[in-house]
Amino acid sequence: MTISDGLRHAFSDPVSRTIGNLDRAIAELTQWADCKEIQTIQSIQVKNSVLSGLTDSYNYALTALRKFEFEFERITGIRRSPTDLIKLFNIELNSNKFSLIHPHPFINTDDEKMLSLSFIINAIDELKTERELLSQYGWNELPVNWAAIKAQLEQRQKRISPDFIEVELRDSNVLYDYHISFSGEEMMISGLDANNGYRIALSSLSQYDQVTGIGRIMAGDLFRVIGSDITHVN
Repeated sequence: MTISDGLRHAFSDPVSRTIGNLDRAIAELTQWADCKEIQTIQSIQVKNSVLSGLTDSYNYALTALRKFEFEFERITGIRRSPTDLIKLFNIELNSNKFSLIHPHPFINTDDEKMLSLSFIINAIDELKTERELLSQYGWNELPVNWAAIKAQLEQRQKRISPDFIEVELRDSNVLYDYHISFSGEEMMISGLDANNGYRIALSSLSQYDQVTGIGRIMAGDLFRVIGSDITHVN
């Protein structure tokens, strides 16, 4: 059994379960996406009643994604720090887009925003993006906010001492602008760390899965890549 076969088997149930939960949340939110009257509600009580339903649906989806993230860590051993730039999902799992309205708000622009059809549709689109990522095992895809993240990395790289050349590939590293090569029958990888911009030294691999972007170095540590091998980028 290859690492691809093993990962697909291990992830099969968590992926199916999470997609089903996302479908439920998307369907519940979609019911409100065609309700134009939602934008003309005046009563704060009624607004909060609607927002409560939107909150429950959106939180249901976030909980499903959060549980999958835990499953990902359990299966792969790849654990992300809260300070890491690169996440498994593109949306923030610890905050809700919808919240109840204070009875006497000082500013009500947020009320109008949350109860606008465009805001609800945007929330649905974000969940659909994560669903698509899961259904295609696309964890090696670049984040949707990659341009902003790469700009931060480039700023960090400018602050790295010229004497600091490269670091070893370690457990849970995420690589970008990577290159896979072969020395005889030995598979090797090098690249840049997607969380601090450091250059990763050429490292020997025991396993690598192109579908998920997950690999294992000879020492046994797991890592993952995002984007494409730089030799395949035009």
